[in-house]
Amino acid sequence: MSGDTYHFGDNVNMHGGRDNIGIVKNQAAGESGSSVETLLAAVRLLREQVSEQDREVLDDAVGTIGTDPGSSNGAVHRALASIAGIASMVGAVGVPVIEAVQGVRAALGS
Repeated sequence: MSGDTYHFGDNVNMHGGRDNIGIVKNQAAGESGSSVETLLAAVRLLREQVSEQDREVLDDAVGTIGTDPGSSNGAVHRALASIAGIASMVGAVGVPVIEAVQGVRAALGS
């Protein structure tokens, strides 16, 4: 995850004084966006407590969520399940991550 960039929220593209597309209102902003940010922070801490193999799973899951956190597609739900599964195996250290996963799921309406 070091060096990875994830963007949540609105995006504005300006091309001089012409051909401006204005503001793109991404649905991830607001409640689900802040829930995802909370989850990403919790996963960063969890990574320090798990094996290299589990870190790879977490990184893949975070990458999936980072591509479109507002989506209700199966890939995001599987990514959340992967994160929660790893968090549940490490005991008390994983509790904040599980709570963050539940927050994202609630924000996404699932």
